[in-house]
Amino acid sequence: MKTALFALVALMASLSFGALATAQVPPRPVPVSDGAVSRDVDVQVMIVHAHNSDTRVDSRLEGLLQHLRHMRYTGYTVLDTKSESLTDGNEANYDVQGDRQLKVELVDHDGSNARLRIRMLTNGRKVLDTTVSVRRDRSFIVMGPQHDEGVLVFAITANY
Repeated sequence: MKTALFALVALMASLSFGALATAQVPPRPVPVSDGAVSRDVDVQVMIVHAHNSDTRVDSRLEGLLQHLRHMRYTGYTVLDTKSESLTDGNEANYDVQGDRQLKVELVDHDGSNARLRIRMLTNGRKVLDTTVSVRRDRSFIVMGPQHDEGVLVFAITANY
């Protein structure tokens, strides 16, 4: 419980030094239609290993690098990328290294923002449960648990 509370406080502090850090990533250009809101939102989770064992940075992280540099790690490796198409009220489950599970629920969305409920479980025990608002076609970064002499970082993107 103390870990979840600390993570939530760190989330609110945005890019603080703790168990959790967040950042919104600038959008890529998206053609604007007649203003109608898509029923589906493509929720992508990129699982990244941040470490100090080398200085290599995966090229897929180019758009996120300015936010990752605040984490005081020198190397960033994409371990996995997963994507699910969700409608409001639906949830996607992502298995994560270290017997962890990340659950992302699309609470609702409008023309400019998607509200996502993000929960992380470790060995079946909830360690994070928060709801965030992510701007359309942007990413939300969650710095999470320790992993293999570094930490796991989750870039969660809502595309629609």
